[in-house]
Amino acid sequence: MGTARAALAGQTLKAMGYTNVAYMSPGFGGWKEADLPFVIPAPSDS
Repeated sequence: MGTARAALAGQTLKAMGYTNVAYMSPGFGGWKEADLPFVIPAPSDS
């Protein structure tokens, strides 16, 4: 399921005009397991 969702997200971003779109294997879980940096955004005050 994750692969299909990633493909749809990438296709959508490209349709919106983004040009630097890539699929990351093994995904975000693999990114975190490799101890690579990421930022959790603060909640908005909507």
